[in-house]
Amino acid sequence: MRKNSRNLKMIFAAALILITLPLYAETDLTAQILVSNVYLLGDESSKTTYRIFNPEEGINFLIEASDYALKNPDEIKRIELDRRYDIYIERIDEISCLSSISGLRPLSEIEEERRIAAEKRAWEEANRFNPSEFHFVSDNFLPAMYSTVDLTSAMESSSAKGFNGAFYISDVTAVAQYGKAIYVKSPDQSSSKVMTINGRGNISANETVRIYYSLSKCDEDYIEWEISAIKILAGS
Repeated sequence: MRKNSRNLKMIFAAALILITLPLYAETDLTAQILVSNVYLLGDESSKTTYRIFNPEEGINFLIEASDYALKNPDEIKRIELDRRYDIYIERIDEISCLSSISGLRPLSEIEEERRIAAEKRAWEEANRFNPSEFHFVSDNFLPAMYSTVDLTSAMESSSAKGFNGAFYISDVTAVAQYGKAIYVKSPDQSSSKVMTINGRGNISANETVRIYYSLSKCDEDYIEWEISAIKILAGS
């Protein structure tokens, strides 16, 4: 009776161990150890070693991955540092070695996502500006939307057949502001234009400034010229 009782206790204890270690499970078919929901980070001290990391479960150890990398070079490229995986580990000569990774995304999907992220970062960088360098900045001002052109060329393009609108940058000589209208001239005085502005331009008479402005076609005979920002030029 006592012997049967001891056997039951041993079985119960073994069952508890399996229940309390859900992240580590040895498969019967492959004799590999499964470690679930972990980050797979390259170790700075070695190009062939990876750190297995799960902060919630206190998992943090190194595994050898040189053989895996040699056999699966494309999969190594698909490892994302901010993504969790289920990995399989096998023991070879008392060393924990990476055997396989579950959850890798296709390389094409990863590269497309990275391309979009890089374009977003480039767009955000291109639209950074220092407000202190401007007399006036409108809401939602995005400098990267504007193309550099002289005022005369902008006026010529606006009169071309099929013109629908544009965003331009031009260096001009400010003449004066009258309410919501600003009068500007090209630096060589060959062209002049009155543009609308929703705010104070803070310009001085005969000051050379860089204006960011939009051209919007309202109807067949009228194009709205609106200043989005006025940048202060050094020495003006």
